[in-house]
Amino acid sequence: MSSEEQVRFYTGIADAVKHDLCRVIENNKTRFRSWQKLVKRYDKALSGLIENGMSYSKSLVENHNELCTAVAILEDKTIPKDTLIEYEFDESGCDQHFDFRVTPKRGVPRWIEVKTIHPDPQDDWHKYESAMKKERLPTDTRIILNKDWLGGELYHYSYSSRGKMLDNALVVEDKIENCLASVEHKITILVQFSNGFHWHIDELEDFIYFYNVGRHFPGDPFAEMEDHFVESRKIRLNGSIQHFSFFTRPESEIRPKQIIWSVPLPEWPFDGDNT
Repeated sequence: MSSEEQVRFYTGIADAVKHDLCRVIENNKTRFRSWQKLVKRYDKALSGLIENGMSYSKSLVENHNELCTAVAILEDKTIPKDTLIEYEFDESGCDQHFDFRVTPKRGVPRWIEVKTIHPDPQDDWHKYESAMKKERLPTDTRIILNKDWLGGELYHYSYSSRGKMLDNALVVEDKIENCLASVEHKITILVQFSNGFHWHIDELEDFIYFYNVGRHFPGDPFAEMEDHFVESRKIRLNGSIQHFSFFTRPESEIRPKQIIWSVPLPEWPFDGDNT
């Protein structure tokens, strides 16, 4: 599609967003008092796209996904109707924000951060060849790609997405430490959106295993590369994120096609031992 056609595509999606997601949010404004801030954020990204073109498309997709998350919370039947939802709530003594704070009258509050992993198209065939030569890919796992069949692009999507999972976890851990250290009872959730093409749930499962167990799941294709990166930069994960959520929303869809609020650890198929 040309740039103009892409802009028309996104503005068409926006009309449906207004009639569906924004309407659900406004209809729940007594529970969601900061709803206008979220909707205005989406409107601003849409205006930027219309006025300046596709450079604003990522912001629009990210804001769309925040709307989807708000609606998923509002429509979750396991959450009591008297639960309050706040967007970018100002935590006392902290200059950072979580995207959502969900506070039931009885029970433990949830802090939810929403991230969209959508890497830019890029041919990284040379990086794939370099990783193979340096033996940075596990010997018990094969990533089979063809240079003439988008091999470089597919490799870029996979390793770039995996890198963003680590980046996102570090960002959220920092927020937890700076904003919630004094909160005794809390539930922390990192929501990550995929468009269903660039990356898939098994890739998140591999990262979650590494995050919670401290070593890689057998067959994780990025185990050695991630170990090298973490060790070379002396990265330390503290495990303060309690739940990783997986939402799938193709950019042509208004709502997610799949929502998993807490992705479980993968299990070794022979004995179920994942520890």
